[in-house]
Amino acid sequence: MARPEITGRKVADAEGWVVAHTIRESDLVLKKGTLIGKAEIAALKAAGIAEIVVVRIKPKTQIKPKRPARTKKRQRARFRNLQPGAYTIPSFCVAHDLSESFYHKLRSLGLGPREMRVERRVLISHEAASDWRKEREEATPRALPPPSPEAA
Repeated sequence: MARPEITGRKVADAEGWVVAHTIRESDLVLKKGTLIGKAEIAALKAAGIAEIVVVRIKPKTQIKPKRPARTKKRQRARFRNLQPGAYTIPSFCVAHDLSESFYHKLRSLGLGPREMRVERRVLISHEAASDWRKEREEATPRALPPPSPEAA
């Protein structure tokens, strides 16, 4: 919220300021909050008022809005039309429906996909992602199909 600057001003110097308190002098009435222009200055001088209390709102310093949280829905929208040759870790996680923390857990256990590093960036090729999916499928124990009625 902006903070007001309240001060006493000579009527001639009050143009562009706002009346801080209602002024009632003979048939002149300037209500609190009235912006003082040339007509108001002329009316104040005609009423014999030399100084008035005025206010000006100082704009507060602009604050950068907070970056919105990275939700899964926002991430999916962000990578909706992803067609590049490699995934970043966030885009890989969105494409494979994993949280980033679970990805890092898998990587620490040696179960993550192959990564390539380009300076500070970590990328995962589509081929590495495909190989990782095959490895994960092969490592998943298969459930035996239910026995057929003929076998009984």
